[in-house]
Amino acid sequence: MIRFAATALVAMVLAVSSAQGQVIVVQSPPRVVLAPPPVVVVERPVYLPSVAVPAPPSVSYSLYPPANPPVVVPPPVETTVYAAPATVLVPGTITTRRYFGLGIFRPFGVTTETYFVPR
Repeated sequence: MIRFAATALVAMVLAVSSAQGQVIVVQSPPRVVLAPPPVVVVERPVYLPSVAVPAPPSVSYSLYPPANPPVVVPPPVETTVYAAPATVLVPGTITTRRYFGLGIFRPFGVTTETYFVPR
């Protein structure tokens, strides 16, 4: 064991003494940075149904208001009424738990979790 250590020490001294002082400069090629392709958002045009536009009224200049004021009829309004579905009672157990997390293994703050287990 001592002989092996002595041999290793002699080999290391010879290697150090035979090494010449050299400076090796290694230059790596410049990095190529590829930018992701630009995000292009294309909005599709909205096509509305054609609406019949009445001809513009003839222009007349008068100091007096018209005898019959124009009648403006608003377009009809379509209304859809949605009703909520009927209530269905399903037997089961509702479990609610609250805990306070510090943001390490649980989300930070007070969190409430509610589970429903049907029977």
